[in-house]
Amino acid sequence: GILQDVSYSDLRGEVGWSAAKISLRDFSFGALNGTWRSRDLSISAAEKSQRLELSSQFNSVDLQALLTRKFPEFKDRIDGQLNFQGEFNAEAHNGTMKAASLKGSGETQVRRGTLKDFNLIALLMSRIGSSGGGAAVSLQLSPSLTELAKSKDTAFESLEAQIILEQEVLRAETLRLSTEEYIINAAGWMMTDQTTRWNGMLVMSSRISQELLRENKSLRYL
Repeated sequence: GILQDVSYSDLRGEVGWSAAKISLRDFSFGALNGTWRSRDLSISAAEKSQRLELSSQFNSVDLQALLTRKFPEFKDRIDGQLNFQGEFNAEAHNGTMKAASLKGSGETQVRRGTLKDFNLIALLMSRIGSSGGGAAVSLQLSPSLTELAKSKDTAFESLEAQIILEQEVLRAETLRLSTEEYIINAAGWMMTDQTTRWNGMLVMSSRISQELLRENKSLRYL
């Protein structure tokens, strides 16, 4: 079948229906190359207002396909296989959800993905020594870093985060991006207008670190 422009298969679940509430338990289906499960989904109504409560999980979902259909402004930003587990609730009026009422939390993981048109290494190297008011740092890139800085995109092995959504702000208390050559641990937030702020730490692989120290012996004393 098709649900909100998304094709699905193998739909299963238990449905409860009353004048005040609709509930779905052990609800599952296949869509976007992944599996979607909901332990509990309930919709309660009072006159023209409705309240949605959802406890859900999905695995191996095609992230780019999901973004293309539901969040097209982000479809060219990231791809990969999405896993998620969390609980959310929201309010609606006359069937239209109030965006500001959507809140909840969960754990998410994207595997074997790509951040499009974004190269953290190139950005970092371009800013070293450009701020802070102190003496500029002259940095000689190692061969491996030079290759990393050339790439247009950032391929990663996994992107993991514990997220909180409230008042149209998505917060990540812990975020970890792992690639073959480095790991980033960070925390920050993003708003619906794509305003964002992050703080983090970059940890290079031992091979990259050793190459960088060979090319820049003065770094040992910084």
